[in-house]
Amino acid sequence: MQNPSKIKGVSIAAVAAFGLFTGLPASTFGGGFGIDIHLGGPPPRHHDEVVVLEYDRYCVGYRQNLYDADWRLRNAQIEQFSAQDALDAARHRESEIAVVVEDREIILADYEKRVAESDGNLAAARAAVGRAADDAADARARLHAYEKRIAGAREDRDAARTLRDGAALVDAEARIRTNEAAAAQAAADLRAAEARVGDLQAAEAAAAALNDARIQLADARARLPRLREDLAIAHDNVFAAQQRLDASLQSVALAIHDRDEALWLLHRDEILSGRATLASCGFTVDLGVWGGRMPRDPEVVHAYFVHPVTYWVERPAEIHVRVAEVERVTEVTRIRTIQEKHEGPRFREVARFEQTVPLERRRAAYEHIAVERQTLVAERTERATAAAEHRAVRIPETVRAQAHAEVIKAHADGRATEIKAHADANAELTKARADAKAERIESNAKANAEVTKARADAKAEHIETHGKANAEVTKARADARTEHIEAHGKANAEETKARADARVKETEARADSRNAKNVRDDKNSKDPKKKNPNNGQQANSDPNR
Repeated sequence: MQNPSKIKGVSIAAVAAFGLFTGLPASTFGGGFGIDIHLGGPPPRHHDEVVVLEYDRYCVGYRQNLYDADWRLRNAQIEQFSAQDALDAARHRESEIAVVVEDREIILADYEKRVAESDGNLAAARAAVGRAADDAADARARLHAYEKRIAGAREDRDAARTLRDGAALVDAEARIRTNEAAAAQAAADLRAAEARVGDLQAAEAAAAALNDARIQLADARARLPRLREDLAIAHDNVFAAQQRLDASLQSVALAIHDRDEALWLLHRDEILSGRATLASCGFTVDLGVWGGRMPRDPEVVHAYFVHPVTYWVERPAEIHVRVAEVERVTEVTRIRTIQEKHEGPRFREVARFEQTVPLERRRAAYEHIAVERQTLVAERTERATAAAEHRAVRIPETVRAQAHAEVIKAHADGRATEIKAHADANAELTKARADAKAERIESNAKANAEVTKARADAKAEHIETHGKANAEVTKARADARTEHIEAHGKANAEETKARADARVKETEARADSRNAKNVRDDKNSKDPKKKNPNNGQQANSDPNR
């Protein structure tokens, strides 16, 4: 029968080894131990367990590997972008020097051509001047001989005139005309030869005018080797920056491989059981890859999910995709929470970099790195060939083409910036003018409104005042007319009353008079003495009566 103490020691050792394999600390099991065997899958997890995010307690085993790989990856990305910036700066410097070298070479070739043409023209002019001098001497001698003949012919003509020799006179005049024509031709040849001699002076003046070109040619010849040396140094700096960028790519690829390896070891059982998800494990199981069934060999699954370092080095563009996939994995987020506490100031630098450099910019950088790797391979081949042939490294024509492209782009950017600045200035000026015009229009509108309101108020006051005055005048006129009508009515009434009274009185007087007359008539009718009507009429008509 075995000793129980030995059995207990073996069990504790087995549990400790199991803890090391699974990445759990020995303190997890407390003072005792327990074995929980689950067939057909990993042991169930308790969702209510509390995860203590402390470096010493959480980052053990495979989580320690995950922590180190993720931290190395984040720092390697910073180094990669720094190397990319250094490479861009080195390429820009190389492009500037390449443009200067090419300009100097063009100037040198132009000056060499101009000086060579000037020297050739000067040599040709000197040779032509030698021939022209011989022609001038011959023409001068012929002209002198013809002049002598002309003088002799004129003496013969004078003699013939004296001797009255007609035939000799005709002959002398003919000789004079012939020799004068020949002398004129000789004089023309002499002038042409002397004019060709003047070409030498023009050629010498042109050669003297090229003295500045000769000086600049000498300066370009003196400075060109130094510029080519600077270009070679700049090209070496570009190569060094390319190697640094390639080394940073190797570091990034190795860190991604190690991080995927740590995630695989942490979630191996979940992946093999087909329950792995991208958010929990960093991998997504697609059984369609293996015909709908999980392979029996775990190494097949391991090789499918965990790629070697060379895979990422040869495919830099896929690094961005993998980095973005693992950003939100549960274990990675926990690890980064611990990094924030454990790494101190360096974590803040890394976090600042990841905030200032978004994922889109990283994707573009990785695509550019793929092109740079091809350039680096070609550059390494060229340098190996140059070392084997014991010659200087040839700078490819693509460098100059790229330099011209950058210069053209810089000029275009500068032009675009200038145009944009002018456009912005014009827009601001137009806006300022529009604002000023709007303010002026608004001020004028306000002034016009105030003037219109003042005029309307004045007109209203005037109308109101005029209306009040008209009302008062109308009222006064109405009152006066009423008073006039009342006075006139009263006057008419009094006059009517007076007339009526007068009429009444007159009527009464007439009535009284008729009554009195009737009374008298009655009396006269009774008195016989008064029966004579004439007497009565005379008596009535007597005024003294």
